Amino acid sequence: MSDQKAAAIVVTPRGPYIASGISRITNAAGNTVPSEAETTLCRCGYSKNKPFCDGAHGPYQFDKQAQPKAAVSTTTVYRGQIQVQYNASICSHLGVCTRELPGVFDTTRRPWILPNNADSARIIDVVNRCPSGALTYTTDPAATPANVGDNRQPTIRVLKNGPLAVEGTVKLEGIAWADGTTRDRFTLCRCGASRTMPFCDGSHSEVGFADE
Repeated sequence: MSDQKAAAIVVTPRGPYIASGISRITNAAGNTVPSEAETTLCRCGYSKNKPFCDGAHGPYQFDKQAQPKAAVSTTTVYRGQIQVQYNASICSHLGVCTRELPGVFDTTRRPWILPNNADSARIIDVVNRCPSGALTYTTDPAATPANVGDNRQPTIRVLKNGPLAVEGTVKLEGIAWADGTTRDRFTLCRCGASRTMPFCDGSHSEVGFADE
């Protein structure tokens, strides 16, 4: 039996994320950073040692707690050669889909997702790289959305000037999940401004959050 501790992240009430059992943590430059049995990661945005917490918690007593109830799931289904689901309640608006495949994902039109505008394999690849898990797909409408995290080691990627992208089987302790949300990949706020704490809602762009 393996002695490796199960991967988990705890959202502390007035402080950082405490991550344990994570295989790999990379910084905003994509480099692996040292991690300990328990690694404290900033979520208020004011640490001088990002992505780690330095204990300062900004020029005020940080008190942005996790939402006590799950956000209402707002999943929309887009049908075509494959079925693409979009859950707006957990989207971090990082633009991976619109940059990588603008013919399918284009927020300037309605509907903004057209699953017949590219090869299905290409769409699946882009959907699986959605950091927040807001995008999922099924090849069979009767099936549940495909998950990709079971094949990934638990990792945390610090996205430059953005959230923490969590992948793999990682338990997010004490957090309420909305129906239909993915558990194998999600993004956590580290600017301190998210309205759906601990999840990223794209507020880092609004407040001008920066790593430097």
